[in-house]
Amino acid sequence: MRLRRFVLLVILTGGLSCAPTEPVLVPVSGRVRLTDRRPVTTGIVEAIHESGKSTARGKLDAEGRFTLKTGDHEGAQIGKYVVIVQQMIIADGAPSHVGKHTAHLVIHAKYAKPETSGLARSVEPNSKNEWNLELEPAATKRGW
Repeated sequence: MRLRRFVLLVILTGGLSCAPTEPVLVPVSGRVRLTDRRPVTTGIVEAIHESGKSTARGKLDAEGRFTLKTGDHEGAQIGKYVVIVQQMIIADGAPSHVGKHTAHLVIHAKYAKPETSGLARSVEPNSKNEWNLELEPAATKRGW
């Protein structure tokens, strides 16, 4: 009888521990500015978790501020992240394939790729998690 209870207990507790759980998300917000302190007002901040299994994103507002969301939920998982900033500017009224030729990026293109962004941040429990990112401006072309 004791053996049966033990086996039943193991099965029940094993089943409970295998139940899917939602990851704990912690609020993360911040601001993106150029090195001259002007805000970057268009684009998306994307944080890629060190596990590669979680990504949090936030859209920049008119003051360069953002709040990260994982899927439809506000916040990001605890851990280390590689951060990228993607900027897409479409000229008003122009088709998207023309817009990229008529509008100019404000930030350096290196920030759009995890391999070259050079931006790393952590999300800590019980912390404010305020990320202030200072980015180099896009290279200017002479003769334009």
